[in-house]
Amino acid sequence: MRILHTSDWHLGKALEGHSRLPEQERFLEELAAIVEECDVHGVIVAGDVYDTVNPPARAEELFYWAVERLAAGGRRPVVVLAGNHDNPERLTASQPLAESQGILLFGLPQEAPRPLRIPIPMADHDLSLAVLPYPSEQRLNVLLSTVMDDEQLQQAYAEKVAGLWRQMDQQWHDGCVRMAASHIYMAGGEETGVERPIQVGGAYTVPRTAVPNGAQYLALGHLHRPQDVPNCPITARYSGSPLSYGFAEAQQTKSVTIVDAAPTNQVDVEHITLTSGKPLVRWLAANPAELREWSSARRDPDAWVDVEVKLTEALTHSELQQIRRAHPGILHIRPLFSEVQAPDSLLAWDEISMTDHFARFYLREKGVEPSPELLRLFVQLVERYD
Repeated sequence: MRILHTSDWHLGKALEGHSRLPEQERFLEELAAIVEECDVHGVIVAGDVYDTVNPPARAEELFYWAVERLAAGGRRPVVVLAGNHDNPERLTASQPLAESQGILLFGLPQEAPRPLRIPIPMADHDLSLAVLPYPSEQRLNVLLSTVMDDEQLQQAYAEKVAGLWRQMDQQWHDGCVRMAASHIYMAGGEETGVERPIQVGGAYTVPRTAVPNGAQYLALGHLHRPQDVPNCPITARYSGSPLSYGFAEAQQTKSVTIVDAAPTNQVDVEHITLTSGKPLVRWLAANPAELREWSSARRDPDAWVDVEVKLTEALTHSELQQIRRAHPGILHIRPLFSEVQAPDSLLAWDEISMTDHFARFYLREKGVEPSPELLRLFVQLVERYD
């Protein structure tokens, strides 16, 4: 049996106001090609299908198109579970239509209290799959602890998740490949800073021992960096996000995971590199002339670019516009002023007006002086709350 594991699509997510939907559409086309070329028998999407609980219509349209194509008329089962970014009820609203196509949608952790026996038409065996969608305290509909102490919450949460897995562990189907899937944060996983955290004070992390020990493979979602869970009793992996969703992920190689398994064997895991997303790169320009040269030459032409440029005086609005027109992929231009341009730092705070403080702050952060209209608005706010 050959199962493809993917997660964290975050359909509808933007980067600094720039839509990623065209890249996400290319990823889904690439994914559909991979399942055909690699003779994949089933697909697991381990959460965070969407980026928000109220995704744009185009994002939902892409999701429906993708899972229908992956399912191949019911010949290739597709299992999708809700992540912390998904609205579980909204994700599963189309289940009556989806199930007829071999698409199984799971929103809340209580919806599959025991492993499911899923026929795999293109394989020699069935799949016994234990599913645990994002198990927050609210979605579990339980009060984990009456004491708001991080350590006690951590212990209560870990015990609750471990108990759910133990319950499922006793009910595997004979003669089947045994897998599990969840959207959860396991201790030891490496975050990138892009994922919005699902735990407060560590309360929603899970120890590596809190896994279904009878499973041959645990398909995980939530962390965007593709990675195995270290020192885990079973083979457990985060497939990672298909695109780099922030500059903290700029150097990551994105992939999907293919798992080959038979009922009595260890699994073989393969990583298929993805090529659909635009790269995210950082530039450090020594001066404005170098930045203009790079942008005019369309350096990194297909990338999203974060720029820092060393300056002795601020760039004008027209200069910034010219640079951005030359390279539409530039998202930020952050000035790095030399030490010599801060003589006013020798002045006492109260020797500089509040308006001047604001103007200098704006210039330092944005690289341009604030407009007269913005200054007038600032003055009005100061006068109102002074």
